[in-house]
Amino acid sequence: MQQASAAQERLRLLQSGYRPETINAARAQSDEAQAAVAAARVALADLQVTSPIDGVVVRKHAEVGETLGAGRPVVTVSDISRPWLRVYIPENQIGKVRLGAAARVKVDTFPEREFEGRVSYVERAMIPAAARGGMA
Repeated sequence: MQQASAAQERLRLLQSGYRPETINAARAQSDEAQAAVAAARVALADLQVTSPIDGVVVRKHAEVGETLGAGRPVVTVSDISRPWLRVYIPENQIGKVRLGAAARVKVDTFPEREFEGRVSYVERAMIPAAARGGMA
């Protein structure tokens, strides 16, 4: 008799669907899992490194897994959409250089190419060789 009563109770539960306690427990687990996902997204956002400019990484200052202090650079990013070049002109040639003048430049890195540009700045005073790292 007791078994029949238990079987009838099980049948009634099956026919009536899930019990409210089971549904509430499942909802609580779902809410907990969603909160964990949201927390993981926030933590992941804190780990992403972004640059304030578009460009190319030209130097890496840290390795994967290395702990960095606040304000320490991870990489150096260069904006290559408008490259610039600093050129030291011999003193006896400086009179030929004019602001805004067209310039053609060759560099050792690309010996077969010639780059075109414009003079955008001319130093008012001579910079001693020692101050420019011994560059002529």
